Amino acid sequence: MKKISMGLVVVLSFAFAACELDKTDEGVTDDTITGDNTTTETVEAVYKWVRISDDPDNESLSTCGNNNPGADIDAVAIVRGGSIIGWVDQIVADKLGSTCGTNTAANPNEVKGNELDPDASDAENMFLSLNGGEISVHFADMTTGTEIVIQKGDQIKVFEIPGTGSGQTEYYDVDLCEDAGCATSLALGNGSGEAQFTY
Repeated sequence: MKKISMGLVVVLSFAFAACELDKTDEGVTDDTITGDNTTTETVEAVYKWVRISDDPDNESLSTCGNNNPGADIDAVAIVRGGSIIGWVDQIVADKLGSTCGTNTAANPNEVKGNELDPDASDAENMFLSLNGGEISVHFADMTTGTEIVIQKGDQIKVFEIPGTGSGQTEYYDVDLCEDAGCATSLALGNGSGEAQFTY
C-alpha cells in the first residue's frame, strides 16, 4: 500500500511539471497544430472591376474599313435584383487597341455614366471603340456614390452599339477582376450588342 502511494505522488508531480512547461509567460497554453491537423482557410476573391476585351475575330479589325473599329462600348452597368444599381465611375484604358490606324471614337470617358446612344448613327461618337484592345471599369452606386463590390447573382450589363449591315456584328469578352490590372479574373462570357452577364 505504501509503494502505490509513492508511485502516485511521482506520477502527479511529473504531470504537474509537464503542465507548467506547456504554458506561455502569459499563462495561456501554447497549442501548436502540425501534420494532418493543419487547416487551410479559403479566401474568396473580391471583384470590384470588370474587363471588357475586343474579340480579335471582329471583321472590322481585319478590314479596318470604318472609323470605329472593334466593339463600340457605350456604357456598363451593375444589375442587382433586376434593377440597375450603378454605372461606371472609373476607367483604365492603357490597353486600348491600335489595330486600325483610324479610330474616331477613342475617348474612354464616353463609357462613364449611363447609356446615351440609341444606335450606331451617333455622329458625335459618344461611345468607345475598342479597336482590338481592352478596358477595365469600376462602378459607383447611383444613389450613394459609394464603391460597388460585385456580389454573386449580380449581372454586368454592357451597352454595345450594334453595327448595321453584313459583317458588322461585333463581339466582346467580359471578365470580373479584383483590381484594374486584372491579375485575378473570372471569365463571364462573350457577347454582342446589349447583353447581360451573370456572376
